[in-house]
Amino acid sequence: MMYKLPIIPADKANHFIYGLLIFAACNLVLGALISSIICIIVAGSKEVYDNYHPNHEASWLDVLWTLLGSITAAILIFLL
Repeated sequence: MMYKLPIIPADKANHFIYGLLIFAACNLVLGALISSIICIIVAGSKEVYDNYHPNHEASWLDVLWTLLGSITAAILIFLL
């Protein structure tokens, strides 16, 4: 029996990966707490920008996916 895996939209996958990369890069220099704060600021700022840009659409799910990427990076870093 074959199971279908859920398909994550490309936009949400990009937000996840960028959140992971931002946290990992900042954590190399600044530590976990500051890296988390930076991810929150970047994710929120991107959606504020999208809200005011005429060709973009703001979505709080994008913020959530970015933060999920940073949480995943934090877990992986602390486990390794």
